[in-house]
Amino acid sequence: MVIASNPSPVADEIAQRRKRAKGTKAVAHLGGLRSRSNAMALAMWTRTANLGDLAYCLKAEITIGVAVDRTKHLQSALADGGCFVGGRFQDPEGILISAETFFSRPFVSLLLVEAPARRCGLASALMTVAEAKYSGRQMFTSTNQSNLPMQSLLQGRGYLPAGVVLYLDPGDPELIFMKKAVATLGSRDVRLLIRAKAGPAIHPVPGGKC
Repeated sequence: MVIASNPSPVADEIAQRRKRAKGTKAVAHLGGLRSRSNAMALAMWTRTANLGDLAYCLKAEITIGVAVDRTKHLQSALADGGCFVGGRFQDPEGILISAETFFSRPFVSLLLVEAPARRCGLASALMTVAEAKYSGRQMFTSTNQSNLPMQSLLQGRGYLPAGVVLYLDPGDPELIFMKKAVATLGSRDVRLLIRAKAGPAIHPVPGGKC
């Protein structure tokens, strides 16, 4: 038989202090998580790829099922500065390949972000540096009709439907998208772009979120 008794003022004060202490620890833990999340976001970077990234580029193409050997094409894109990589940590987790191959206009032929780094803003960051390279010109790209995430990304960046190509993938038409001439860059953006073209400098992505 348990007999309930009224708690003494001292016992009540001890219980309140313990409750407040637990609350403080919980807030501190949450603050620590936010700090680590912010640090991760600030660590997101993009840079112009170089020949040292060729193996990663080839691996990315194999991932999406490219059957032909595109080593020479990739080497050309790397030499022209049309290939970009990015990530949240030291190693690349995403890649974008572009070249002036669509009726002599800039065309993004590949944009791939590895699964762990998706929905962090990395794909958009890679598109930003590619658009900066071709500042003042139309940009084109394409994606399958079934690729809704890519379509959402393009629409959010101001790309417009520009046509459809049939019979590339049975039952899954290729949708062409175009972005009107990108506005001229400001002086700060020009400095960043010059640094990007000069070498494999790493550029943090401001406001990146995970």
